[in-house]
Amino acid sequence: PYVDPNIQWKCQDCNLLMCQTCNDKIHPKFRNACKHRICDVKEVGIINEEQDIIIDFSNIPCQIHQGQDCCVFCKACDYLICATCVSTTHNGHTMGEIKEFYEIKMNTVRKVKTDVKFKQRRLKKDELSLARINKYKSESYIHAKKDIISQTTTLTDAVALYSDKLLSDLDRDHQYITKAYDEDKETIQNMKLRINKNINEIEDVSRTTDAAKFFKQFENLTLMEKDLPLLAFPDDTVMEFDSGKITQSNFGSLHKMKKIPKCEVMLEASKEFQS
Repeated sequence: PYVDPNIQWKCQDCNLLMCQTCNDKIHPKFRNACKHRICDVKEVGIINEEQDIIIDFSNIPCQIHQGQDCCVFCKACDYLICATCVSTTHNGHTMGEIKEFYEIKMNTVRKVKTDVKFKQRRLKKDELSLARINKYKSESYIHAKKDIISQTTTLTDAVALYSDKLLSDLDRDHQYITKAYDEDKETIQNMKLRINKNINEIEDVSRTTDAAKFFKQFENLTLMEKDLPLLAFPDDTVMEFDSGKITQSNFGSLHKMKKIPKCEVMLEASKEFQS
């Protein structure tokens, strides 16, 4: 690369390119200049250990003075300045080495990066947690819906079976009552016939004028009265249906319970290596 023939030196601590005159007369006036590392301009380049790349502070153009490179950092203005800036606008300001402030600002960048990475991991964790909760809630919804439908079918079948049993019991009781009624009615009819016959016989006895015949008819009349059966009437109860209600206790209910796992292992690559 092209190098100005007047530029011969660079202070690695100030990140300042200098000619021989600057190196001899101006640079020694900087604070702790005697401890600064000055090298040949051809050896320019500083290694950033974290990124393993070369950081070159020698070619930072001044934003104000065209053709000038920044040599120091103005702490008061928080700005990179060149030698002309030092002697004019920033005269008397607190200044420092570019590398020093680079490290300060790089530390800030590292902290910001760490904070951003933390927030990124936090968001990723929240995203996974949200997805996990939604998954379990959706699955619980599907299971609960299936259970309700299944319970409805089960109870419907059970109600149908129980209804058939009640109808069967009612029919059997009704048949028994009907049979008993028919038997009792037939008994009454037979009794009515016998009574009517007995009344006719009594009438005949009461009208007879033959004493022998009278005593004979009276004897038969008495025997007939002893043969008269007694009715056993059925009880006075009737069958009725008491309707019930489907309630929460015999159908089921919805309630909330904790089933979602609180933790989940999340793996994340902290550093990658290429072979």
